Amino acid sequence: MGEPEERGAVQGGDAADRGGADEASAAAAGNAEAPAGSEAAGASADAPGATDAADVVVATATEEVGDAVEGNGAAGAARRLVVRPYDFRQPSRISKDRLRSLRAIYGLMAKALEGWMTGRVREHTDLEVASLDQHSFGELVFSMPTPCCSYVYDVADSGGQQLLIDFDADLAFFLIDRLLGGSGEPVEVTRPLSLIEQGVVRIVADRVATELAEAWKEHVRFNLTLSRFESIPDVIQIANREDPILVTVLKVRVEGMEGAIRLCLPFAVLEKFLAGAGARRVRAGGGSEEERAADREGVEAAIRASSVEISARLPVFPVRLGRLTRLQVGDVLETGLDTNVAIEVLVNGQDRARARAGRVGRRLALEILDWPGLAGAQQAAPARGGDSE
Repeated sequence: MGEPEERGAVQGGDAADRGGADEASAAAAGNAEAPAGSEAAGASADAPGATDAADVVVATATEEVGDAVEGNGAAGAARRLVVRPYDFRQPSRISKDRLRSLRAIYGLMAKALEGWMTGRVREHTDLEVASLDQHSFGELVFSMPTPCCSYVYDVADSGGQQLLIDFDADLAFFLIDRLLGGSGEPVEVTRPLSLIEQGVVRIVADRVATELAEAWKEHVRFNLTLSRFESIPDVIQIANREDPILVTVLKVRVEGMEGAIRLCLPFAVLEKFLAGAGARRVRAGGGSEEERAADREGVEAAIRASSVEISARLPVFPVRLGRLTRLQVGDVLETGLDTNVAIEVLVNGQDRARARAGRVGRRLALEILDWPGLAGAQQAAPARGGDSE
């Protein structure tokens, strides 16, 4: 009785293998139809008005290949296209390694802030990193509601850079109610915070800034000082509209309430951290005064160590064509110039100075008479002479 059951199991396995082979064939047929669909999509994309030239976004596709069926020693593969947009105007400056490091940094900060906030609101609070993305400052301002609840902090020794901490309105009024001893029941309010309310929420904002500096201390030193409170997004100016900034959203969950805290840092503040990934970038006005002075000295030292070609040239003088036709090797060509005439000095082929010919020992030399620069040299009229013939 046992043998028939065993044969039945084997036959079932053969049927499963045949079913797997059929699935593999269907997957291959689906892949064969994919190019035709792609051509149709490309044809529709070429139609006039299909793409706005002002918003050039190139979609790059990556193929993920996985094993579809493994049976009877045969393996099939199914391909799936994953399309993600790429904007050439604002390329991502955060590598995958740095993105993992950033998530770890802000994850530690969220856990530390979670414990502090739980004690202040007298109820268990969950904080987690909801998103961590690169945006332009203009995009951030456009997405913020009016009125907003934003605190701007100055970052010391950063060349005037600033940090923005923004609270959702619901979260801000919940914190005000709880910190003043209320029950924290949700309310819908669309007005700006009063001066007293700003001071209450500032307690939480200062703690967020402290935990942020603590989380970053191993990578970038932050010395944060509160600058001002803003309730109108359009007047917030922590960077230029096109400057990239790092926007981190911390999701806050308390029983009966959910809100978010946004932390916005310009990339100029994180330049040292981002450059540590091996990317070489030119900083535009970032860093402290001491750092910019050191960079300037390094650039000047590199320029001064470079070599340039210097040549001396007699002023222009006329010669008769008949005299030129009779010139031979060994002839002396009279210039008609005075022996003390100023000689043109060229630096890399550009007229830069005037000098007098002479010698030092047995070597020719030039005594610089004037160094007017390119503009002055072009305005100076060259001395002219003539052939005696």
